[in-house]
Amino acid sequence: MRLDRYTATSPGRMSAIFTAGVLARTRAGEGATTDVLVHDYEREVERACSREFLCEENRVAETSTRSLAHFVVRGGSSARRDAFCSGAAAGAAAAH
Repeated sequence: MRLDRYTATSPGRMSAIFTAGVLARTRAGEGATTDVLVHDYEREVERACSREFLCEENRVAETSTRSLAHFVVRGGSSARRDAFCSGAAAGAAAAH
């Protein structure tokens, strides 16, 4: 069995997406933002984790493609500490 090949049962990038979301939100500095790029965004696991931890409201549609999603996540004092995404955006993402 080759370990370098994608399979449907592979875990994807769940932990990397979660970690990127946490690190971006805890970044110090007023107005701090972090650009996060998610490859293979067309895969269900990457898309679901990105919507949950990077949030659809942070996705930059103009620079995203089918397989590469671009998110700009706010840090500093403007970052939410109680939840990853706003309630309205999280509900809309779940509906897709």
